Amino acid sequence: RRPLQWQTRLSARPTRLRAPHPGLLAAAMDAVVATIKSMQRADPVAKEQWWAYCDSEGGGVRDPAKHDVAFLQNFIANYQSGSRIQASGGDEWAPQIKEFQRKSPNFKACWASYCETYGDGKSDPAKKSKDFIIQFIDFMSLQTLHALNGVATAGAFAPTRMVAPSTAGYLMPPAKRPRTDSSGGQAVASGSDPQKQALVDRIKTFQRADPSQKEAWGSHCDINLGGVRDPARHDAVTLQDFVDNYGVP
Repeated sequence: RRPLQWQTRLSARPTRLRAPHPGLLAAAMDAVVATIKSMQRADPVAKEQWWAYCDSEGGGVRDPAKHDVAFLQNFIANYQSGSRIQASGGDEWAPQIKEFQRKSPNFKACWASYCETYGDGKSDPAKKSKDFIIQFIDFMSLQTLHALNGVATAGAFAPTRMVAPSTAGYLMPPAKRPRTDSSGGQAVASGSDPQKQALVDRIKTFQRADPSQKEAWGSHCDINLGGVRDPARHDAVTLQDFVDNYGVP
C-alpha cells in the first residue's frame, strides 16, 4: 500500500485539459465567417464598417476567412453593441463631392439618392469611406455609359430609373431558353394579352442580351416593383414604363 503522502500527491496532480477538436474550431470559424459575409450583404453600413475595421485593425485584408475567430467576433460584438468606426480615407474626396453638389443640382440629387439607397441615408461625403465614394463614381459612369450606348430613352441623356452598381466579376446564371410550341414558335400563355406578352418577350430578350441589362431589370424590380422580377407578373403599363425608360428594343 502506498504511503498517505504519495496518495495526497496523486490527488493534487493537476488535470490535463484537452485541446478543442480541430473540427469544432473549423466549424466555429466557418460560422463566424458566414455571419460577417451575411452582415455585409444585408446591411451597407455593416459592410462599410467591416472595411473600416479591416483597414484600421486588419492590415486592409477584407476577406473574413483570412482573420482569426477572435478578430471576427470582436467586430460582430462591437457592431451589434452600436459602436461605429469613423470611416477614413474619404476626406480627400469630400471637397470635390461637395463642390459638384454646389455646381450641379442633378449631381446633388443623384448623390443623395445613392446614399439613401446604398448607404445609411446620410449624404455628408466627409463621413463616407473612400470605397463608398469610388463605388458612387463607378455607378455614375455606368449610367453615362448606358446613355451613350443608346440604352437610355431615345433623346434623353440618362435613364429615369437607377441601375444598381456594377457587379462585374460575378458569374451570371445562364440565360433561360424561351418555351416553344409544337411548331417551333415561342409559346404564349393562353388567355394572355398579346400586347403584354410582346412586352414580356422584349424584356426577357433584353435581359439575355447583356448581363448589365439583366442587372438593370433586376435593380428596377427591387427598387420599384417589390422585388418581383418575372415580367409576366406585372401589367402592361408597368412593363411599358421600363421599356420606354431603358430603351428596350
